[in-house]
Amino acid sequence: GRQFSVVGGQNVTFRNNYGRNNVKGFACLYIASEPAGIWNTLGAQNVLAEYNTFENCGSVTTGHGAIFIWGPGEANESNNVINIKNNKVILNGQPGLVVLGPKSNQISFTGNLVQGQSSNS
Repeated sequence: GRQFSVVGGQNVTFRNNYGRNNVKGFACLYIASEPAGIWNTLGAQNVLAEYNTFENCGSVTTGHGAIFIWGPGEANESNNVINIKNNKVILNGQPGLVVLGPKSNQISFTGNLVQGQSSNS
């Protein structure tokens, strides 16, 4: 699984956490909505992740970054507010920050440090 996740939740803060060595190659931090036919969740809303350290998470094989924001592009994702700030991501060739599919234009990345990510991140 993932060390930290919010799927369809709202008003969630991840602060001062440490996630390390996800051996399956999944994200340390997973923020998502999941589509109809799987779990049919709402979009994650009002999520803040700050001052966390994520080390050796994600994988080119799984497509997950250490921080992975995902959504199938359905209507239930609109009005997401996701702030990713002042996190430290230490990698050994994995993807760092990956965003796939969400309709939201309210995702911000501020002051994050990403070291050692793969060239296709």
